[in-house]
Amino acid sequence: MLIDYLVTKFSKEKNINLNVDLKKLLVRRFYYFSGSSDLYVSISLYSGGLDYASRLKTKIKKKNASFLDFRLSADILSSDTEQTLNRFYFLKQQIIDQIKLLKQQHKISRIHLVGISMGCVTALMIANHGSFINKVILVVPGNCLAESMWKGIRTQHLKEIIESNGISLKDLKQKWNSLAPENNLDEMNHKEIIVYISQTDRVIPGELGERLVNRMYKENLAPFVYKNKYLGHYGTIARFYIFPNLGT
Repeated sequence: MLIDYLVTKFSKEKNINLNVDLKKLLVRRFYYFSGSSDLYVSISLYSGGLDYASRLKTKIKKKNASFLDFRLSADILSSDTEQTLNRFYFLKQQIIDQIKLLKQQHKISRIHLVGISMGCVTALMIANHGSFINKVILVVPGNCLAESMWKGIRTQHLKEIIESNGISLKDLKQKWNSLAPENNLDEMNHKEIIVYISQTDRVIPGELGERLVNRMYKENLAPFVYKNKYLGHYGTIARFYIFPNLGT
């Protein structure tokens, strides 16, 4: 999809931060709507000062639910593969702690996770071992973080460094095995799952989203799948933000 190449060209990550403050990897905004018993938790990449989630917030408010919006820094991915692993687990726990705190403070009874792009990795890590999660919405996910990074057009600079350090894709899959969305499905029974994928996605290649859906079927899960042929990665995300379908 052309827009994927254009966005990648003009927003390519040039600097790789190996010494990042872990607490700065996550930006949090919470919108409480009085009397709500449902909480939607969105996990996406930070996109500057633009509030792309404003329509999503409006739709959530109309459902009489509150909204917890997490934005991840692109620095969560590093050419240091061990640091990447540690960063994902650190952020996973930070998000879980925030959800549990708000659940207790505001007497929330239902939690719905929305993972967008790389945020899908963290969303499934949380949902798979979180009995308190009721629904998971995944927008342009992949089945494997290692392969998504290796093949995606926006992360080729990381792939080149990792490969130059003598690490193959096979090695990386093994190291990041516990991060792979396809390996975080075994406790997803009885959760509503919605998946948005694009066959022309080049940032997280579309076939990797297809593989995740097929893996869900093999695990006897029943995701609602919305597939498109033309929107690509960023177009699919934009359509979700503009016309969010949050399920039941």
